[in-house]
Amino acid sequence: MTTIRIPVADGTTMTAYLARPAAPAPTGVIVAHELFGVNPDIRGVADDLAAAGYLAIAPEFYHRDAPPGRWLERDDAWARILVRLAS
Repeated sequence: MTTIRIPVADGTTMTAYLARPAAPAPTGVIVAHELFGVNPDIRGVADDLAAAGYLAIAPEFYHRDAPPGRWLERDDAWARILVRLAS
């Protein structure tokens, strides 16, 4: 499991978490993060997919707005806000 850098057409660079399976992978999976970014949960999903034999990449879609490796913490306050927004 490693972090890679991907050049983007607008001149920025997007980091991504890359999880490789033990053997060559027949296919790959893009793991899209939600509001919280590429946090430990998202990296865990990529790791689980790699353990199942898939190449998995989780790009930092917010790379223009947040420093690489930063994410929002999930906590009860966020859950309450999201519940209010959904109702």
